[in-house]
Amino acid sequence: MRRYKTKEELILASEETFSKLMNLILSQSIEEINQSFKFEYRDKNYRDVLVHLHEWHIMLFGYLDVSLNQKKEPIVPKEGYTWKEIDELNVEIWKAYQDTSFESAKSMIVESHVRLLNIILDLTDQELFERNQFKWAPATLADFIDHCAAHHYEWAIDLVQKQINLKK
Repeated sequence: MRRYKTKEELILASEETFSKLMNLILSQSIEEINQSFKFEYRDKNYRDVLVHLHEWHIMLFGYLDVSLNQKKEPIVPKEGYTWKEIDELNVEIWKAYQDTSFESAKSMIVESHVRLLNIILDLTDQELFERNQFKWAPATLADFIDHCAAHHYEWAIDLVQKQINLKK
């Protein structure tokens, strides 16, 4: 796992992987974008991948709001779920967005990605990089953010690349 030392490093990693992901997806034809993946997986298409990333951003925003503004401990990962039940939570996310279009998913992820970058800029170095600032973030908040941003985008890139490679 990467260990970021500055906001700039965290933002740059997030921006680079996000751009790579979006460029890969948008390099596909509209027909390809709207096709189902050629492999079995929880997420069935590009839209599902984008809304999954978006929803994890939304959950992170909630954790931060509860911690920083309400001065309480958030329920992580989500009310009714433990980390051991993450697969079930991800299926719930998948189900919640089945009526969402690819274009809406694209707009939502771009918006939440930009919001995440702005939040990173607003956080202090102490909040981001000192261990145990937030009980719900096991190491540092920067590490947790990475899991919802660059690291998560890399997971998505792998899925997209798998689909692209299968169509060859």
